Amino acid sequence: MKNIKSILSLILMFSFMFVVMGMARPAVSDAAEKNMKVKKSSEVPKAEKNNIKAPGKSKKNAGDKGVEKRSKGCDKKVKDCANCDVKKCPYRDRKVEAVTEGRGLVGKVLIVGTSNFSDVVLQHEKSKNTTALSGSLLGELKNLQGMRIKIWGEPAEIKTRSKRESLNVKGYKVLAAPDGRVPYLGVILLKGTELSFKAEDGKVYKLDAMRISMEKFKNADGSKVWIIGEVKGETLKIKKYKILN
Repeated sequence: MKNIKSILSLILMFSFMFVVMGMARPAVSDAAEKNMKVKKSSEVPKAEKNNIKAPGKSKKNAGDKGVEKRSKGCDKKVKDCANCDVKKCPYRDRKVEAVTEGRGLVGKVLIVGTSNFSDVVLQHEKSKNTTALSGSLLGELKNLQGMRIKIWGEPAEIKTRSKRESLNVKGYKVLAAPDGRVPYLGVILLKGTELSFKAEDGKVYKLDAMRISMEKFKNADGSKVWIIGEVKGETLKIKKYKILN
């Protein structure tokens, strides 16, 4: 009996402690509790908040950069088109007119396009527009890349590989190299074992160059070449050159 009384006493004591603890809890009004619930439901996890997208807007793919900048109606899809400027576009088709030697077109020789569809063009000195070049002198013009030249010719009957109107070049004059120096343009002549260079103005110079260059010249008899160098008397000392054909 004593054990039963002890157990009942413990139960009553614990029940009384729970009641006292419940009464000691700070009172919260219905309004305050309602505000707490609203605040809790309005909180958005940080990860979800960062992924919220504004209506009507979508993230652009990295590969789409610059695509919408291309001019309307342009179907060129090469690297150069990323920042399209239709006024300076080297692929833009322009009407090609005949150019006389007296007037000429002055600019820089460039090769534009892809490896499969490249064009040799003249970038006009003032407007920066370009004219595609063609004709029997095209091979020589390719070797004048970066040079400042003057050209003349007439509209070509056939378009280039990239379907551009072009100027059939009938003649040209080299005005300056990319570094500003003026090269000599002429023909290599081989008489026996003696090499010489006949410039455009008719003057003939002996050549002074490294042995390997002289060997190349011996195999280029009659070829057109541009040379940058110094003239001392009747000798042209070569510093830089390129065989054009």
